[in-house]
Amino acid sequence: MLWGGREGWLLTAIGDDHGVVIVAPAGRGWVPVGLPAQPQPTMIIAAGSKSRDVYLPEGPYRIRTVVMDVAN
Repeated sequence: MLWGGREGWLLTAIGDDHGVVIVAPAGRGWVPVGLPAQPQPTMIIAAGSKSRDVYLPEGPYRIRTVVMDVAN
């Protein structure tokens, strides 16, 4: 699921009941302290139909999908 992310929005949440990732543009202030958002090394691991790694050029971001054995 995706919430936000429309033009003019400053936050986007991606996820479901099992986990959510909140993304914001670099420099956006965080409530309540107002520290600016910065790219940070991030790796997300998710279940998928085949295993693969994706590296996003916008920052030090890696998304890994792994095939899960749900029979056990």
